Amino acid sequence: MEWIAIVAASALATVTSAAWLMWWRRWADQRRESWRDALTARRVVVNLKSGQAVAGYLVRHHGPLLFLRSAQLHEPGTDPVDIDGEIIIDRAEVDFIQAP
Repeated sequence: MEWIAIVAASALATVTSAAWLMWWRRWADQRRESWRDALTARRVVVNLKSGQAVAGYLVRHHGPLLFLRSAQLHEPGTDPVDIDGEIIIDRAEVDFIQAP
């Protein structure tokens, strides 16, 4: 009988740990995405590691990709250039984002 109690306690600990881990991962994912949610549908300036900047409306995000509309490309020493359609920027290329 003693081994049944040990197996039951072990199973309960495993299920409890798994449930806690699933909750924590969901909470961490929500926290990780919260900065993007706060900026979605706002005008932002995305400064790229190349020295260029893209100003536009952040309309959505999917994983590491940012989608901007009504965007302009800013390069040092030149006038801003309008970009037609939607521009997709990989988060790995972003230096920082400004939300004026």
